[in-house]
Amino acid sequence: MTKSKNLTILGLLFVLGLSIRLAFISQIPWGINADEAAFGYNAYSFLKTTFDEWGKFPIYIKSFGEYKLPGYFFFSLPIVYFLNLNILSTRLLSVIAGSFLPIILFFLVKHFSQNKRLSFLSAFSLSIMPAAIHFSRAAFESNLALIFIALACLTWLKDKKLISFVLMFFAFYTYNSIRILLPFLILLLYLTDFLGKKSFYSLKKSLLFIILIYTSFFLTLLTNPHLMSRFKGLSFWQQPGFSLTQVERRNDHPNPNSLTVKLLHNKATEFSKTLVTNYFNHFQFKFLLNQGDPIDRLSFPKSGLISFWQILFTILGFLITLITYRKRINSLFLGLFFLAPIASATTFQTPSIIRSLLIILPLAYFTGLGLDQLYQSLKSKFWRFSFLLIFLPFLWYSFSFNLHNYLADYDHFLPRAFQPGYQQAVAKMNLYQKRYDKVVFTKAYGQPYIFVLFFQKYDPKKYQSIKKQATTPGRFGFLTVNQFDKYYFVDQINWQSYCSPTTLCIGTPRELDPDNPQLIILDKVYHQNKKDIIFVLATKKS
Repeated sequence: MTKSKNLTILGLLFVLGLSIRLAFISQIPWGINADEAAFGYNAYSFLKTTFDEWGKFPIYIKSFGEYKLPGYFFFSLPIVYFLNLNILSTRLLSVIAGSFLPIILFFLVKHFSQNKRLSFLSAFSLSIMPAAIHFSRAAFESNLALIFIALACLTWLKDKKLISFVLMFFAFYTYNSIRILLPFLILLLYLTDFLGKKSFYSLKKSLLFIILIYTSFFLTLLTNPHLMSRFKGLSFWQQPGFSLTQVERRNDHPNPNSLTVKLLHNKATEFSKTLVTNYFNHFQFKFLLNQGDPIDRLSFPKSGLISFWQILFTILGFLITLITYRKRINSLFLGLFFLAPIASATTFQTPSIIRSLLIILPLAYFTGLGLDQLYQSLKSKFWRFSFLLIFLPFLWYSFSFNLHNYLADYDHFLPRAFQPGYQQAVAKMNLYQKRYDKVVFTKAYGQPYIFVLFFQKYDPKKYQSIKKQATTPGRFGFLTVNQFDKYYFVDQINWQSYCSPTTLCIGTPRELDPDNPQLIILDKVYHQNKKDIIFVLATKKS
């Protein structure tokens, strides 16, 4: 295959991936979640004032008190600058990263195998993989971190170690899970060098890099201890139930204070058992191949991480990789497959694809390998033609089924996944708010203040200068804004207490009953099914 043909196919793959990821990006998923809005508005604020929403230079972004890492924020600045603040500009960085990821996988596979068909099949599998598509269609930090990790692996194997370390640094400051994963990844890359009988890159230089990057992290922890709040909130051993489980299991024994019972049920043993269980949860058939992540926002409608056309080939490819694990390419992708869940296993939310997104790279490789090996095993043209005659319609049906579920029926299957209705509620609020001295907004669906800032493009300089009422960080480190300007945000609107003739109330139908004769119903925000009401805009009769 000539170089021009390779580039043409790669170009078509990129266009395919980009088209799937970019189509109706501002409408599907419907709505934008609070984290996306926070990244967008803080980028907008920085471009206008060189500070984040809290008036701080964003080494870390305080946001909701969990201190977001700055990677996605900084790399999205040029896009927000040119396209202004909107859903497209906030998500476009993730779209671009997800569209290029299959191309990087192509070169990664080709570097080892020199098998162009296998490389193209792996890249194609990733281009249309449900999990890869979904995480490329919203502003997920893990998706951007993944492209840095993929590039770091490729540059390492091409003996551009310094560039590889720089890319690892970017990943380290883009998504928290990378901080747990990074030392294991470097060991894996050294293993692939060893299997290839290549001379080792200086271990001293590698150790120096690790020390420098983690020192920078721990120095920021010393100056801002709140940075650990998110990690503590997610760690399974920080949950109240972790200690209670030990006590309950001891009490099940006739003599709970005996040495044997204490050795069997203590923090160390419970930690080990929970960690192992959480880790292996990520290899369940239901998670990988059937239902995907249990959290709606992180799942693809009616699909596992991979499409059902991939299942057979993925299993076949995995078994082949397992049998021939001594090959460098197979050791790398097996290693990535088994490394992916490590960070997620330390949390109480398992299995979790967002914290183990690295797993989609080996899954795509396994699919490509299974397809390639099956095709090679069919020696005659007749059998190969017969295989394609059966496979291609099946592939098209499966791909169309997934695409229809996502682009046409996403909000039917996962109606609340991305906090829908805020854009429409803020637009309607803008029509009425001049008549009122005060606006009261419900917190029933999350962090309403950031949506008011985002969709109004509220002047960041003004927002930074005015007095705000904010909560103290809770158990998971989160805080929220209760009031700024004329806007008040409450946990639940009691219309008798909060609504008055001079107050515009925006709440759920439970809080502001559209049939309440004592309220003037100004407007409603409906779900896309045109039936369910998300928000009600009302004021009290005088």
